[in-house]
Amino acid sequence: MTETASGGEELLVKIRADISEIGPLLEKVTEFLGARQISDDIRRRVMLSIEEITVNAIEHGGQPQRSIEIAVRLAASRILAAVSYHGAEFDPTTPRANPKSPEKILAGELGGHGLFLTQQVSDRVEYARVTGVNQVKLEFVV
Repeated sequence: MTETASGGEELLVKIRADISEIGPLLEKVTEFLGARQISDDIRRRVMLSIEEITVNAIEHGGQPQRSIEIAVRLAASRILAAVSYHGAEFDPTTPRANPKSPEKILAGELGGHGLFLTQQVSDRVEYARVTGVNQVKLEFVV
């Protein structure tokens, strides 16, 4: 893990596409948000969303040799987070059905909880693919 900046109102972290990097990443984000007196509720929402998007990038991105860049920035009354990574195109903004819906259970579909929750706890989720890089942007009103 490489922390490229944490001064002022922005945190930039680059991690290897390895699940063992998630814990240290979340510690950095928790420390950054805590130092800025972000409420526990908002902090939990940000952490859940960053963790889910990053884990999906690691597990489904198909590019284990590549790194993942995470940025968290405070802007006015918002927290803006971005997760950027090379890998298979995947749009997490596609509406997700409740993973516990009877239809999904009967169909034997497992998973989908994290993206569903991310969509529920984030005030905005945006996706773009720019020159082969997936860019997921998350917004939380403080």
